[in-house]
Amino acid sequence: MRHSIYTVHLLEKKDQVYLELVKDGFSWPAFFIAIPWALFYGMWKVASLFLVLQLSVSIFSGFFSTSAVVSGVIFLSLSVVFGFAADEIRRAVLTECGYHFEDIVSGRGTESATKFFLDSHPEIARKLLANS
Repeated sequence: MRHSIYTVHLLEKKDQVYLELVKDGFSWPAFFIAIPWALFYGMWKVASLFLVLQLSVSIFSGFFSTSAVVSGVIFLSLSVVFGFAADEIRRAVLTECGYHFEDIVSGRGTESATKFFLDSHPEIARKLLANS
């Protein structure tokens, strides 16, 4: 397994600290299952917007009687664009929710990247332990 790069985002509310890591790069889950992926991360607006976009393409394709190949290419293009933009959209939603960018780390997975981050930021690790 290769190393991935993650951005670390923190939300500090009162005495609570919340930590989110977002992988950088193409998101295969967002490419294959965009709406469930967005819902999994609580991005209701993004899921709704993507659904409306897909329905609009379907209606447009039916209205103009486009071939199945053209419709397939359009849907594939939407999925590719969303796969590339998904992690950046997630970062924007986290920022909108009050999270702030803290650091960039790498690891073989989310767990290893989180461990690396917490090892290099013991004060945040103590705050997270106090949350438990």
